[in-house]
Amino acid sequence: MPEKIPRILYNGEYSPENKCKAEVINRAFLYGDSLFETMLADKGKIFFFENHMERLETGFSCLRYRTEDIDIQYFKERLKRELEMLLRSNRIYGKCKIRLSVFRKDGGTYTPTSNFVNYLATVTPLPGKVFSLNKKGIYLSIYKEFTKSYNLLSGLKTGNSLVYVLAGLFSKSQNTDDCLLLNAHGNIVEATASNIFYVKENTIYTPALSEGCVAGTMRRCLMQIITSETSYALKEVAVKEEDILNCEEIFLTNAISGIRWVVGYKNKRYFKNVSEILAQKLQETAAS
Repeated sequence: MPEKIPRILYNGEYSPENKCKAEVINRAFLYGDSLFETMLADKGKIFFFENHMERLETGFSCLRYRTEDIDIQYFKERLKRELEMLLRSNRIYGKCKIRLSVFRKDGGTYTPTSNFVNYLATVTPLPGKVFSLNKKGIYLSIYKEFTKSYNLLSGLKTGNSLVYVLAGLFSKSQNTDDCLLLNAHGNIVEATASNIFYVKENTIYTPALSEGCVAGTMRRCLMQIITSETSYALKEVAVKEEDILNCEEIFLTNAISGIRWVVGYKNKRYFKNVSEILAQKLQETAAS
């Protein structure tokens, strides 16, 4: 029996991915002129959709993107319906990852001739339970060759990801599971695809957005859970390497994995007590 070809969504239309009408040579490919969001879904529900859309709307404003809808709110509402239909058209009813890419329509070189956008979405089935905590803790390294700058684009997920690619290659060369990125001041900003939190005594710390980290949707969700459902204090700060060497616990967060606890950095070993508590509360939030 031939393998089923996944269906994709492109500008409101559905088609097998091998018959996509998207231009192969587009501004996302040529200039990195694009934004993307990666969302988790399960049983037809897209988790934290509004948080993703708020970040996307911020990106639209920064990049001067426009939709052909009446307004951005109408676009977001229509997009949600289309993504839910994409899940059904692929007959995916369990846990899965939705990748949404938005890029400026063709025309021009560095100076575009249009600010209207195209959008494309794919869906990939995933194993396991939604937002389950990793059983085996991960090991970290720190990438220092190139730093992440801070500007209005730092908090977005754009098509310019070279520093993350190089950091990922470095982590692989070090036989670690992930690595941390620094800003120009030598402060820890985030991991390759996650925000970072650490625990010391009764306080949970995370790099402030002003340090240059992505404004993660799971970061936002966990901060709300910490402040409203736990007794831990929460502080957004500048994070030095010595801070993670002198803390009790570290965990990473993103929209797909939820929380991943860290077992080691260099010779330091960490606990997972707070990670387990927060992972349980995150699952309860997702189920509500």
